Amino acid sequence: TTMTTFIALVVCGVLLHEPAEPSAVPDMHIEHWWRSLRATGALGFSSYFALMNTAVGISAPFFTVYMLRDLGLSYLQFTILTGTSVFVQFLMLTTWGRIADVYGNRLILLVTSVSLPVVPTLWLLTNHFWALMLFQSLSGLAWSGFTLSAGNLLYELVPRSRRAAYVAFHNVGTATGTFAGAMIGAALALVLPPRGVLLGESTIASNLLYLFALSGVARAVIATLLARRVRDLRKPRREMSAPALVMRVTGVNAMVGFIYDFIGRSAPEVDIKSARGASGPEAAKAAQQPDADASNAADSGAAARNLRK
Repeated sequence: TTMTTFIALVVCGVLLHEPAEPSAVPDMHIEHWWRSLRATGALGFSSYFALMNTAVGISAPFFTVYMLRDLGLSYLQFTILTGTSVFVQFLMLTTWGRIADVYGNRLILLVTSVSLPVVPTLWLLTNHFWALMLFQSLSGLAWSGFTLSAGNLLYELVPRSRRAAYVAFHNVGTATGTFAGAMIGAALALVLPPRGVLLGESTIASNLLYLFALSGVARAVIATLLARRVRDLRKPRREMSAPALVMRVTGVNAMVGFIYDFIGRSAPEVDIKSARGASGPEAAKAAQQPDADASNAADSGAAARNLRK
């Protein structure tokens, strides 16, 4: 699939190529263009993106094999699991876009880069169908933010001059990394022994689970070493920390606010009920408390007047 996509891109580039018009503005020199790419951080971003796709390619082609061959899922179940990730990506693109407009693309890239290593390793826990649907939902949530922020950063970091050429270079590096990762995964799948999931049925064993774990480790290493080096030339309108972004996207902020609101409304009611239920000396003491406070305030005022005299 990767090779077919690469060939199709080359053919489309040849067919759609148009010679430059004589009146067009001449392009900048190649050396100055190369220095501009290094200054903006476009080369570092492309290297990070290609290496991340290499780590992803170790496991990505084998999820289909794992679901159909090893787990024995029906085509309907396979379609539901695949469509779940795509559907969540479709739903979250608008949310990620609004966050990127306000808080910047780099923050989204950092948060989703940290979450990408978790996606394949979750498959080691269980092979239950409904759990896999949850894993696919989390995958769609992470990938929608990663792809959107990466695409925006690519066009922000690359100068207008020769942008089309650099985007083609970027896509070739990405395809090469995906192909290399798939070849590594295929070679390892031939020698690794089968094993079962941690929480599911032990009768189902697959050597592809090792590829999922290896891909997660590789993603974590690449994200830890290179993700923070990615730059964002556009200054965000607001600042937000990575944990705050995670809480906002996952809805934790709304849940915490609801709990605090519920507690705040319940506390006065409890005080009123306890005051109504008091009797005898306790009720008399509660009734005399405002008078005592008023007398204390009067004494304090008198003392202050005496000091001024």
